[in-house]
Amino acid sequence: MGERIHNLRSRKWSWVAASLVLLAVAAGIVAADPPGASKKPTNSTSSGPAASTKSASTKPGNQPASNTTKKAPTGTPVGTNEPIVALVNNEFITWRALAEECIARKGPEVLDTMISKMLVMQACQQRGIKVTAAEVDEEIGRTAQKLNMSREAFLKMLKEQRDIDPKRYAEDVVLPGLALKKLATPYVKVTETDIEHGFEAMYGEKVKCRWIMFDDSRNAMRVWNELRNGAKPGDGKVALTEFERQVVKWSTDISSRALGGQIQPISHHTSPQFQELENAAFAMKEDGEISTVVQLGNTYVILFREARIAPANVTLEGDVRKQIDADIYEAKMRDQIAHVFQGLRDKAHIQNLLTGDVSTPEKNTAGSDKAGKGNEEPAQIGAAPKKVQPTVKR
Repeated sequence: MGERIHNLRSRKWSWVAASLVLLAVAAGIVAADPPGASKKPTNSTSSGPAASTKSASTKPGNQPASNTTKKAPTGTPVGTNEPIVALVNNEFITWRALAEECIARKGPEVLDTMISKMLVMQACQQRGIKVTAAEVDEEIGRTAQKLNMSREAFLKMLKEQRDIDPKRYAEDVVLPGLALKKLATPYVKVTETDIEHGFEAMYGEKVKCRWIMFDDSRNAMRVWNELRNGAKPGDGKVALTEFERQVVKWSTDISSRALGGQIQPISHHTSPQFQELENAAFAMKEDGEISTVVQLGNTYVILFREARIAPANVTLEGDVRKQIDADIYEAKMRDQIAHVFQGLRDKAHIQNLLTGDVSTPEKNTAGSDKAGKGNEEPAQIGAAPKKVQPTVKR
């Protein structure tokens, strides 16, 4: 249960992290110095937007050969200083042809990650925030330590498995990540109530449950009625074997379906987003009871109570308090980072000449309203993320 909840809560930020990782992989395509070039890349790309837009509108592989290669008996471009990247049977491929092909294939994705990074760096510059080389180095060491790896082994793994060299990882992944943390830090506070709730979630009473997950409310109600009608007379309890049969037949949660619907125990204060699920779990007083149908976003759940788990014999002090404080801070930081970044995107004026997309604060707000999110406030740096409470279907 805890893992599922964590995954659901992390979706908002996952696309940002993936975008930064993609930048680390792809930035070399458009930012590396061309071999043999006498100018810096920034000088040689002044005419790039026009060429890039033209290339992006043409599907890779459909361009005539004359656009990418030229005859040159000596192997040198005639009438240009443009560097050559390959010779094929006395025909050459230029750096510009390679760059245009790369832009046509990956340009929009790479450009979007570059835009994202620039937004973060601009925000830091406006607020006088700096990230030092020492901080980047320390963060790499902490990441490796969390994975129980040495720094050298971690960087080697990135190179061999993801083709990310240490320099790109530091500049395009770690540095923007630290910058976002610094932007979010003033708004991340852990209160005493947070710690008390975190302690209860970790060490307090829990309910061991199984569930059936549906993607359609009508199926959920149909199965709920079947379970209730087949319950034991008098106490209304459902046989575990019957619940498992319905799990195998209906559940859309593949991981738990293979285990007869088993999930991690449900505790108090998991998340406001899952408050109704917690309420339904603790409302069942006897083993063998089933819950009402609980809606979680676009899915519907029926819980089966297996057992009550008593609170652990642990006190809120010393290392326990410190660990809970650290865990809550990290969770709040993840949420706030996502919120800060979305706020930067929503308030930015972005004109993407490669794709033709234009983003403005007015357009972003209108887009949210049009998508049915008119009741949500635009993301603002420092504001708490707006929570939508799930409802219980009876």
